[in-house]
Amino acid sequence: MVLLIDELLRFKSQTQKFVNRIALRIPSRKFSRQSQPKPRPRRNPVVKPILLFGPPWGGKGTLGRRLAIAIRDSIHFDNGAALRERAARDPEFAEIYARYERSLVPDQYVFETLELAVQQVEQGTFDGPIHLFLDGVPRNPEQLKKLLRLCKEKGWRTPIALHVNAKREITFERLQKYPREDRGEHLMNAAELKSYFDERMATFDGPTATMIRECKSHWLVGRVHPLPVRKVDCIAELEAEALKVLKQN
Repeated sequence: MVLLIDELLRFKSQTQKFVNRIALRIPSRKFSRQSQPKPRPRRNPVVKPILLFGPPWGGKGTLGRRLAIAIRDSIHFDNGAALRERAARDPEFAEIYARYERSLVPDQYVFETLELAVQQVEQGTFDGPIHLFLDGVPRNPEQLKKLLRLCKEKGWRTPIALHVNAKREITFERLQKYPREDRGEHLMNAAELKSYFDERMATFDGPTATMIRECKSHWLVGRVHPLPVRKVDCIAELEAEALKVLKQN
């Protein structure tokens, strides 16, 4: 009886060793390298910058947001909003920004903020060409030159521009009808609002208008497509016209 028990224990031990050897030769399906999906190589995306030109309160910001929703793989970058957010977080920069709130912020800070758009492009996951709508940059000839150099360095397409062309009386009517709380426009009385409007328009009529004229006459960008604003509330019409332009580009 004792011999029989010893034989059974020895047989069990040998069987377990055999099973262990077989298990070591068969890789686990869960942990096998061959079963793991290979990561897809990251491709450099095709980036199509679209510059949104136009006077304050012309509707280019609203247009940019709507186009970014309507077109797949799009980014709307509002440089003015990004600067205000930075000022809200950084007291030191807030003092600098307050000095230029009604004029042009120095190029250094504009392009530091623009880096956020570059990060969105380079770190995002996109299936096709990226439409990058740039709102509030460039705003003078020097900023345009720097932006064109940036596009070349990054391998982006040559930008095209959508020029939201609104007359002065329409822009002022839009300001009165839709004052912005983030800029304190809703707290201004009639005289303050008019003074604020004139200051902002003087900036646009100077360096920004010069930049737009240079783009049109010297072909610095792919093309400047005019989008005339015929009334205060016409954003749907502007969007439809802009989508036609972008389909051809």
